[in-house]
Amino acid sequence: MVDKQILKYYISKICPIMLGIVFLVSAFSKSFDMYQFVIKVAEYGFPKLHFIAPLIVSFEYILGVSLIFNIRLKWVSIVGIVFVSFLTLVFLYGWLFKGIQDCGCFGHISFMNTTPVLTLIRNAVIIVLFALILWSGENSMELSIFVIMAFTLVIGVGEFISGYSYTHSLRVDSTPKEFTPVTQSEFGLDKIIHTSTDSTYLVFLFSYSCPHCINSVGNLMLYQSSGLVDRIIGITPTPSVENDVVQSLFPPSTEIHYISKEEMAILTKEIPTTLLIRNDSIVSIHRGYLPSHFLFTF
Repeated sequence: MVDKQILKYYISKICPIMLGIVFLVSAFSKSFDMYQFVIKVAEYGFPKLHFIAPLIVSFEYILGVSLIFNIRLKWVSIVGIVFVSFLTLVFLYGWLFKGIQDCGCFGHISFMNTTPVLTLIRNAVIIVLFALILWSGENSMELSIFVIMAFTLVIGVGEFISGYSYTHSLRVDSTPKEFTPVTQSEFGLDKIIHTSTDSTYLVFLFSYSCPHCINSVGNLMLYQSSGLVDRIIGITPTPSVENDVVQSLFPPSTEIHYISKEEMAILTKEIPTTLLIRNDSIVSIHRGYLPSHFLFTF
């Protein structure tokens, strides 16, 4: 028989470090592309609550650092169990009612974003590990100067990356003046849309769950009504559920093409992305918020 105290000792030393690393990896992976995580939160059907995405990441940083440095392990374990249980229920709702397959827990670390069943199993294991820490850990809070500095550094760097990646994705990234036109086949559009050499097109790459894309739709229509372009073409991942309210924002004549999320990821890493096509070539690219048609540069 293994001595109970020895078992508790090893559990209290190993499990917190394991979970701490998991939470820090999860937080950093989302920080490097906070904008996409905001969109992922909106996909659950709560676009007005997208602001909680940075709060979730911040909470993961705090949990991760607290676990690694053994800060109030019993309290942290209770909070961790509640936190992971809540996220699991939210993901279960998204999977069953919104068709969400990827929880987005680890950002663009694709091999860690598992199938729904494996995600639920992984979360269950995390809850069990938290329970073991609660059983074996101590509620001490010895904060040395080193721990305080490490705590501040990790969270500070993480929050800086989150803020930078989010604002970086929201900026309007206009085509540089020395931009060389590229063909549709080079960009990967030739198998999705068909254009004519005597017309000008504005291709709008977007997602129905992206609040910034939806905010751009009204402005988008002005490009055609003002005569700046002949036609507008939308390209978007196939929505998990029909969204008649959002789809009604586009005029019935608007040409919308549905592709997979994987195909969209190949076309662009940022949405919305707007392409101006002339003579079957892409002559201008704008990423981020769609600028006014008065300001759009060719």
